[in-house]
Amino acid sequence: MSYLAYLAEVLAAETDERSEKRRLCRITETHFPRVKRPADFDLSVTTINSATISILASPGYLSAGDPVVQLDNSGTGKSHLLIELAMAGCEQGRRVRYVTAS
Repeated sequence: MSYLAYLAEVLAAETDERSEKRRLCRITETHFPRVKRPADFDLSVTTINSATISILASPGYLSAGDPVVQLDNSGTGKSHLLIELAMAGCEQGRRVRYVTAS
């Protein structure tokens, strides 16, 4: 391996590591009560359809900076969905803050 190829590989590894650290730091800074993943959610318990969720998690919607407020009965997955949206923001390189009404 030439010096230039070695340097390129080292720099690529450093860039990847820094990106991962930033992503983990953004997730930590959000102060989630627990980390939830989209695969863990049962869509049958909520009134929100999957198309709306994907629109809310899209980069275009997040760039607009509009707040997301969910009001529904207890046990319908509001917190889970908001954590998922916040995680999507973190994955897109955005700083997110999770706050409950109480």
